[in-house]
Amino acid sequence: GRRRWTTPSARPRRRWRKEGDLHGAISAYRQAERRAPPSDKPEIANRLGWIAGHLDKLERYEEGNAYRRQEAEIVDRLIRLDPLNLEYRDHRQFPELGTGIALVRLKRHAEAERVLTSSDAELLALEQAMPGNTTITVRRMRTAWWLARNALEGRLANAAQRLATARAQFERIKRLTNSKEVAHWTKYMQQLDEMEKSYGR
Repeated sequence: GRRRWTTPSARPRRRWRKEGDLHGAISAYRQAERRAPPSDKPEIANRLGWIAGHLDKLERYEEGNAYRRQEAEIVDRLIRLDPLNLEYRDHRQFPELGTGIALVRLKRHAEAERVLTSSDAELLALEQAMPGNTTITVRRMRTAWWLARNALEGRLANAAQRLATARAQFERIKRLTNSKEVAHWTKYMQQLDEMEKSYGR
């Protein structure tokens, strides 16, 4: 999952957890981003993504993606300052994956495919540059699963190929991650197996 940042800019998150005040947390993050020193920028970007995730839970996907764009803009500025920083490049793919899944929820499947496919290509490059980073493996599994599901539902082409990709990525999950992660994705792969049985009927 996302890296846990610990600087003072995390306080709005604690406010949300304590008071349930999402609007207050959003306002506090905006103020924090304006005041934050460069060293705090990654955390601010991370918290914007955290807000986006909560907006998704409320089915406010467009708003969530707006916060992901803000997150991406902050990380893009950091990458321009330090283009060889793999952590920044890794962080940059969190808003991309979240955006792609939100676009699926919004039934904008062609856009979702472009975003998820592009993100997966970057994650593949990062996986090769950062061997042993299993969070990348898990995100590639999520991407493959969503693309396979969309194809099996008839919204994208190449269902067989996408299902094969998801299965290959699941084998990597079984090989590289822990038993909890394997159990989690076993359930999701069973969903794809059931969908395959009815595909094309």
